[in-house]
Amino acid sequence: MKITKEQIEQIKQQYELVAAVEAHGVRLKKRGKEYIGLCPFHKEKTPSFCVDPVKQVFHCFGCGASGDTLGFLCKIENKSFPTLLRELFPKGNVPARGVAPCETNGSGPRSSPVVSDVELSNGAPHTNNTEPHSPKLLKLLHRVVEFYQGVFAKDPKGRDYLSGRGIQDKDALRDFGVGYANSSLLDALPPEGELLADLKALGILTEKGYEFFSDCVVVPLHDLTGSITGLYGRRITNQEPLHLYLPGPRRGLVNWQAAKRSSTILLTEAIIDALTLYDQGFKNVIPCYGVTGLSEEHLTCFKQFGVKEVVICFDADDAGKRGAASAVNRLTEIGISCSVITLPDKDVNDYFRRHTPEEFEAIVKQAHPLTPIRSEAIVTRAEQFFEVTDVGFKVGFGDRMYEVKGIHRQGVQLRVTLLVRRSDKMHLDSVDLYAARGRERFSKDAASALKEREELIRDDLMRILQRVERWGVKAEENAVMAPSPEIEAAAKKFLANPNLFDEILSDLETLGLLGEETIKRVGYLSCTSRKLEKPLSLLIQSRSAAGKSACMEALLSLMPPEDVKRWTRLTDQALFYQGEMALVHKLIAIEEMAGLGSNGNGAQSGAAYSIRSMQSSGMISMAGVVKDPITGQMGGREQKVRGPASFLMSTTAPNMDEETKSRFFICGMDESAALTQRILARQRADMTLEGYLRNKKRDFIVQKHQAAQRMLKSLVIIDPAPESNPFGSDALWARRDHPKVLSLLRAIALLFQHQREIKTMTAETGEIIEYIEVGEADWKQAEPLIAYLMESSQSELPVPSRTLYAMIQKAAKEREAGLLHPSGEVSFSRRELMKITGWSLWQIKTYIRPLIEYEYIQVRQGKNGMEYRYALPSD
Repeated sequence: MKITKEQIEQIKQQYELVAAVEAHGVRLKKRGKEYIGLCPFHKEKTPSFCVDPVKQVFHCFGCGASGDTLGFLCKIENKSFPTLLRELFPKGNVPARGVAPCETNGSGPRSSPVVSDVELSNGAPHTNNTEPHSPKLLKLLHRVVEFYQGVFAKDPKGRDYLSGRGIQDKDALRDFGVGYANSSLLDALPPEGELLADLKALGILTEKGYEFFSDCVVVPLHDLTGSITGLYGRRITNQEPLHLYLPGPRRGLVNWQAAKRSSTILLTEAIIDALTLYDQGFKNVIPCYGVTGLSEEHLTCFKQFGVKEVVICFDADDAGKRGAASAVNRLTEIGISCSVITLPDKDVNDYFRRHTPEEFEAIVKQAHPLTPIRSEAIVTRAEQFFEVTDVGFKVGFGDRMYEVKGIHRQGVQLRVTLLVRRSDKMHLDSVDLYAARGRERFSKDAASALKEREELIRDDLMRILQRVERWGVKAEENAVMAPSPEIEAAAKKFLANPNLFDEILSDLETLGLLGEETIKRVGYLSCTSRKLEKPLSLLIQSRSAAGKSACMEALLSLMPPEDVKRWTRLTDQALFYQGEMALVHKLIAIEEMAGLGSNGNGAQSGAAYSIRSMQSSGMISMAGVVKDPITGQMGGREQKVRGPASFLMSTTAPNMDEETKSRFFICGMDESAALTQRILARQRADMTLEGYLRNKKRDFIVQKHQAAQRMLKSLVIIDPAPESNPFGSDALWARRDHPKVLSLLRAIALLFQHQREIKTMTAETGEIIEYIEVGEADWKQAEPLIAYLMESSQSELPVPSRTLYAMIQKAAKEREAGLLHPSGEVSFSRRELMKITGWSLWQIKTYIRPLIEYEYIQVRQGKNGMEYRYALPSD
C-alpha cells in the first residue's frame, strides 16, 4: 500500500488521540489543557502519562514513551506501522478528507478510521484543512445545505430511505435540517470559475469535480451561535464508507439547542440514532460522531449551558460499551453526572422498529429513576380531556379534540360518527371502529384535513375504540355529578369517623333495614371490596319474604350508580357482550340465583360458570367464529371481558353446589318473630310525622355514602406482620376460605383508608405504588364477622334449615317436659311444624329435606297416603 505523508497527517487529524487512549482501557483525567493517566506501557501508581488533545501527541514521564495517534496504536497493539495500516484499511484504501473515523459498518473495527472507497487517485479532496472556514465559505455552505434540503423535499429517495428506518416525523426532519444529495448540484453550477474552487475548498466537490455527498442523506452541523459549520452525510446505498463528513476536524453539533432547553441530555453514538429518538418524541438528544466522537465542542456546549446529567445510549456491541465508558470518564471530569443504558437491540434505530417510546422510557428510568426525560410523543398521545355528552362523549389527545356520537354496536361492527378538530381545521365521517380498512381510511382523510401525522390519528382511533368499548349500552351512567359542599363535608366526616361501622348500621336502619347487624357489615364491606384486585362476593340465602331484596336494595343504594350493574336475569353469554373494560371494579347484583339458569340454583348454567370464572381469574374470554364484513371469509375472534368485579346475589334454594360455596360468603337473614314485630312496628311508624321526617333523611344518607365511596382510592393493602394472622386450621376447607378472610380484612383496611397513613414505594419498573397497612384494629373488626361466616361456610346445612332445626329442637324439649311418660318419642306432622314455625308448607318441605338427608331429623311415617311425621333421632 502506498501512502503519502500528507495522507498520514489526514489520518491523525481524523482520529482523536484522547478517545483512542481511553478506548484501550486508560482512564484519563483532565488537568489544565492536557489529560493525564496511568501509563499503559509500564507499571506505576502515580499518573505520569500525558496526552495533549490539541497537538494530538502523548508522552510518559516515567518510561519515556511518546508519539502521535498512530504511534500509540502501534505501540499499544504491538504492531508495525504497515501492519496497522493493513488492518485499518483491509481494502488498501486510505481515508479521503471528510470520511468519518468511527461510524462505519464496514469490515474494519468500529473504533478505527473508516475505509474510504473514494481513493486519492480518483480525485478525492486531499488538502490539509485545519483552519476554520472563512465567512465567505460558511455562507456558501449554508446555501449548499438549503439546496440539499430543497432536493430532499422533491426527490423521494431520501425520504424513502429514512421512512424505511422508521423516521417519518416531519417536525424531526425539519428541526434537524435534513437534506438529500442526488448529484443534481453539479447541474446547477457553472462549468468553471471561483464558485467551483470554493466548493472544492469546502469539500463539497472532490478535486476532480465530483459531488462528495452523492447519494447521501445530509444533516448540517451548527456551532453554538446557530451557524452551519459542518455537514454529515449518510449513504442510502451500501457503498462504503456509509458515513461522511466535510474534510478537516469535526466542527459543529447536531441539535445543540437541546443543551439550552434542558439540564438532562440523551447522548447517542450516531446522528441517525439521535434523529430516531427525536422522531419518537425525545427532543433533548445530542449525537456524538461515533464511539470516539465525543468532542471538545460537546464538552464546551454542556458546560456553557449548564448540563448536569447525561444519559448515554450507545450501541449494544463491545465497541459501544467501551465508547460509553470513555464518555462517562470525560463527562465526569467536568462535573456532569452520567447514566448508561443498554438496549436489547443493536442500536437505537433497530430498537424502535420493535419497541415503543413507553418501553424506552422504562429502560431510561431503570438506569436513572428520577430522570425528567419523557417522550413528547407519549404526552401528545395522552388523553388530555374527557366529557360526557347527551349523545356520546368528547375526548382530547394533545391539541386534537374528538366528538363521538351515534355509538351503535351490531354483531361484529362498532359504528360511530366521529368529528375531529385541530385549531380551525376539522374532519367529520362515520367509521366502523372494528374494521381496519375503515380506521385506515378515516386516519388518512383526517390527517390530510388537519395537516397532522397519519400515525397519530391511528393511535387516537385505537384509544377511542377502547373508550367506546367501555362505554356500554347506557353511557349516561358514566356521568358523575360533583357532590354539593354539604354532601362532600358529610362524606369526609363519615370516612374520618373511628366508629365508622356504627354510622353504617345507623344509616341502614334509617333506610329501613332493621336488625341484621352482621349482614349489614359484611354486605357493606363486600360492596366496597369491588375496588380491590381480589374483591369479595356475597350470597344472601333465606326463605321468601325474609327481606333479601330489601337488604340488597339498601346496600346497593349506598354505592355509586356508575359502579353498579344490576340485573334480574343473566343469560349464558350476557357477560361476554359487556365490553372489554365495562366490568372493571364493578359491583354486579343479581336479584335471584334462579335468574342464572332454569335449574333453580344456577349450578350448571353458562352464566354461573362465567361468574365463577370472573371471580377466579379476574377475566372471562370466549372464542367464536365470525364472518369478516369486508372479505366475507369466516375467521376466529376472541372476546375478552376484564375484571375484577364483586357479585351480590340472593337465593331461596336450600342446597348450594360446592363451586358456588367456595367463591361466596353466604349469609342468612334474621327470620325471628321478634324482628318481624320490629319491622311491622316500623312500617306503621313510617305513616307518622316522625316517620315522614325520618324518611326525608334518606336522600342525604344515600348521597353521603355514594360520595364517600367515590373518595375511596383503589390502594394496595399490605400486611406488615402476616405471622400474627389469627386464622388457622389444618382442615382442607381452610385452603378455600382463607383467601376470602384475607379479602375481608383488606376491605376493612380499604374502608378506613382516610384514617391511615398512605405510604408509597417505587417498583423496579419505576412505578410509584400507594399502599396502606393492615393493623390490629382491622383484625378486631374482622374476627366476629369471620366467626359467623366460617360457621355458614363449614355447615352442610343452609341457613333456613339451621333455623328450622333450632325451632324443632325447642318444640321437642317443650313437648318432652309435658309428657306423662318421658320415655315416649316426640314427633311432629307437617301441619304441626307449620303452626310452630309460621312457615308455609312449601318452606317446610323445602328446608326439612337437608335435615333428613344429613340425618338431623328422621321420618317416622309417610308415603302411600299416610301422614308424615318427623322426629329427632334418639341418642
